[in-house]
Amino acid sequence: MAFFVALIATFFVGWLCYQWYTMWTIKRKLAWIPEVPGGLPVLGNILDVGSGKDVLNALTKYVTNAGEICTVQLLYQKYIITTDYDFLEFVLSSTKILDKGNDYRFFDDWLGSGLLLANASKWRRARKIITPSFHFSILEQFIDVFEKNGKILMHKLEDMCDQEINLQPYITSCTLDIICESAMGVSVHAQENIDSEYVFAVKDMCRILIARMFSPLGRNNWTYKLTSNYYKEKKHLNVLHSRTKSVVQARRKEALDQSKQDTGDEDIDRKKKLAFLDSLLLATIDGRPLTDDEIREEVDTFMFAVIFLFMLICAYFSFKRKYNGYICFAVLPCRSK
Repeated sequence: MAFFVALIATFFVGWLCYQWYTMWTIKRKLAWIPEVPGGLPVLGNILDVGSGKDVLNALTKYVTNAGEICTVQLLYQKYIITTDYDFLEFVLSSTKILDKGNDYRFFDDWLGSGLLLANASKWRRARKIITPSFHFSILEQFIDVFEKNGKILMHKLEDMCDQEINLQPYITSCTLDIICESAMGVSVHAQENIDSEYVFAVKDMCRILIARMFSPLGRNNWTYKLTSNYYKEKKHLNVLHSRTKSVVQARRKEALDQSKQDTGDEDIDRKKKLAFLDSLLLATIDGRPLTDDEIREEVDTFMFAVIFLFMLICAYFSFKRKYNGYICFAVLPCRSK
């Protein structure tokens, strides 16, 4: 028993030393950037952001008080916060800074190794496959999808034009309808069926992932399993993956059946309007077609990225009344290498 306790203690001390050395290395490399004051030992400024709901308030305060570029420590992770567009252009246009930071690991179970999480070599291959799907000539073919779901949103809002409402759930549901129909070729009717299990899973997963990034328990895989969000995430992932896999398999079977039939003029016109999923079904890597899991990862990634972006935009617009104008900033995780 004593040996076991000593082993655990040794492992814990070794982990603390590793974290301290990593933080010291990063801090030394970023000594030229001002640091946000008020941090606590070990915790840093994690208490400023709470469970993630106050993160935008905290980040806005940092860039307002500390300048256009600064660093902040949240637990044992260091971040660069910047409003310097030249600095952002350098980072975002770099062809070398492609590997993802540690925070992206929270998305692994949902998105796998899709475009958002892929390493540099796989990212380049996936980018070549996916980019043609977003050509203007392709997107123009889905204008009717945008218009149809936009009209549903307008009708929903017309009934509440005399009320003060939160636009985020309405815009998110509209976005989800558009994404599902244009990306997967199916509609989930998120605006009409707000109680849909799939719709709820997508929205709540975004909430859980944001909360985990700023939670002392959530940042570690071991302690995260002690939280209620862990069990909610497992339940949502079962819903999300089952739905996407079933759609992928159905579309693959449909495409196979169509290839066996004679192609008339109507089929040619219809095939010009390829959903994002259809493009992935036709794509190949090193001469082989993508597997169902590879396609699912890319579809899930695309859907998450757009929904998450709209959620952030809606949340940030809520600051208009509090701040005179908008402060556009980016948060960049730092690594020791």
